[in-house]
Amino acid sequence: MISTVDLLPTLLEAVDLPLPEKLDGRSFFSLLNGEKQSGRDAIFAQFHHIHGRNPYPMRSIITKDHAYIFNAWSNGKRTYRAEPMAGLTYRAIKKGGRENSELGQARASPRIPNG
Repeated sequence: MISTVDLLPTLLEAVDLPLPEKLDGRSFFSLLNGEKQSGRDAIFAQFHHIHGRNPYPMRSIITKDHAYIFNAWSNGKRTYRAEPMAGLTYRAIKKGGRENSELGQARASPRIPNG
């Protein structure tokens, strides 16, 4: 597993420049050369905001098998209004999510039918 913090050490190694002593990432240059590299058990990621918009803090931990994403504003309440939220498509998706319980029923069913 690699992360964006690994880009700087990789680029520095690619152009044969020394790595700073304290660096969060690690180079994956050996992978680009077809070699193997010991992996990480997990990577951590964070997202703060979209430039010029309201804050949208998210944190995550990602492993080979799972990803946990903490979204502080995942309560379903809109905290800002964006142009795409004003159109018919957004309203149809929002309405469909409330009214169509087929997916919820399929998840609750012990067996999902084929076809």
